[in-house]
Amino acid sequence: MSRPQKKIVIFGTGDIGQLAHFYFTHDTSRQVVAFTGDADRIDCSTRCGLPAVPFEQVERLYPPDDFEMFVALSYSKLNQVRAQKYHAAKDKGYTFEQGPGGVLTVTATWDGGTFVISGSQELETPRGNFAITLNELRTLSADGQTLVIESTRGAPRGERTMTLVYRKTT
Repeated sequence: MSRPQKKIVIFGTGDIGQLAHFYFTHDTSRQVVAFTGDADRIDCSTRCGLPAVPFEQVERLYPPDDFEMFVALSYSKLNQVRAQKYHAAKDKGYTFEQGPGGVLTVTATWDGGTFVISGSQELETPRGNFAITLNELRTLSADGQTLVIESTRGAPRGERTMTLVYRKTT
């Protein structure tokens, strides 16, 4: 007889955490029960209708013997933040859900003064197979004062494009 699957706590209450919640809820048989994040970063008490609890309290409310963790953070700072949170949760005794779907393959190259990130993921789900794509252009202005990130994500329901502009202030 197989061991029952543990329920999942998602580390990350932002867009990527919400996206992970969507995929776990719609494309797997896994159950997400809560979100967590650093106490000084949580700006809500619920996310997607589930509790959002400080990471500093998560093991008391969702013991690692009964729950798994999924770290849903962006790849900013070359995955350093995600790796730190993974190790912090591992130190608390959590095992980790790999996430719904297959492997995300990402390449990063320079095209002149633009850092180009491209990726794709093939997913096999109960609703059928499909692909997700990622294309991101990161460009720093000639004076070094403005960073523009143009990000496009493609999925079966269409593409989502956003542009973020960061200006250096003194």
